[in-house]
Amino acid sequence: MNDTLIEKDIAPKNTIIHQEALSLNANMIESNGWLIANDYGSVIEEYKAFKEKTVLIDFSDNGVVRLSGKDSKEFLHKMSANDIFNLDENQIITSSLTNADGRFIDVVTVLAEDGGLTLICSEGNGKTITEWLTKYHFSEDLEISDQSGNYGLFALYGKDPAKIVPDFEGTILFSDNESLFMLVKNEPAEIWQDLLGSGVSPAGREAWNIRRVEWGIPRYGYEISSKANPLEAGLANSVSFSKGCYIGQEVIARMDTYDKVSRQLRRIHLSGEIDISGKIDLLSDNRIVGELTSSVFSFELGKQIGLGYIKKKFGEIGNELTISNSDVIAVVGEDFSKPKN
Repeated sequence: MNDTLIEKDIAPKNTIIHQEALSLNANMIESNGWLIANDYGSVIEEYKAFKEKTVLIDFSDNGVVRLSGKDSKEFLHKMSANDIFNLDENQIITSSLTNADGRFIDVVTVLAEDGGLTLICSEGNGKTITEWLTKYHFSEDLEISDQSGNYGLFALYGKDPAKIVPDFEGTILFSDNESLFMLVKNEPAEIWQDLLGSGVSPAGREAWNIRRVEWGIPRYGYEISSKANPLEAGLANSVSFSKGCYIGQEVIARMDTYDKVSRQLRRIHLSGEIDISGKIDLLSDNRIVGELTSSVFSFELGKQIGLGYIKKKFGEIGNELTISNSDVIAVVGEDFSKPKN
């Protein structure tokens, strides 16, 4: 787990709307070196608001990396799994960054703007991605800078949230009928307050984490890690299978061409609570056949559920597995390894 309670001798960074969150009586936790709102007084009420209202969540702890210079697109195109070179100004694409084994370094949202590229990385990951890209930067006309913490990154969840934001200044990075993610460069604290004034309710990271496990959304540090690859995680839409070389390309291409993806991201129904602070193996006849990566209590389902990677052979829905050093039974559920639309 990356989220911890605040200790007096730790000095994590504040997000750009930290004071606004405190004014709403947010209970803060540290996550990846940042203070974020765990909740605003009632996790269950915030959880319910996802369906009954429209909720506003601060993700300003996500990393932001800026690439500027005439070689920005060509450089990132060679570094990432998706097609960056053909991005037009103000276009957006999701791309996996992978290591030589085809496993995750991160999944980033790439925005082409102002003649360069802005990368929205996972929570607290801006410095790591900046250093990783810089390691491969030699003679290109390119500047790479970590802009994490300088902007607002806000998400809205609920019924048609896009109707709420037309009058607010910001760049919409993603939008569908039930969610919207926006980058705010100018006056983010003021925009945050204005959004709240429009009738949306603030929600903390704990309620969001329960919902994202229910939805099968992989999270950095949990399902997105150096032990997994985009095809296992259902993120094939973050990969181009027609572009040229990038780091990890040969491994991912072989997995796709020869159907060598051996594990699937699955919902897992649990008979009890599990602490996932360490590696949790899923077993069949005392053989390791998977790993539990997330565990939450679903108020909607009234039970503990999780996400995890399971070998295909053992992934039949309803299959019962045991958990290492635990009496909890894990029952295989929905397959989330298929690409999301």
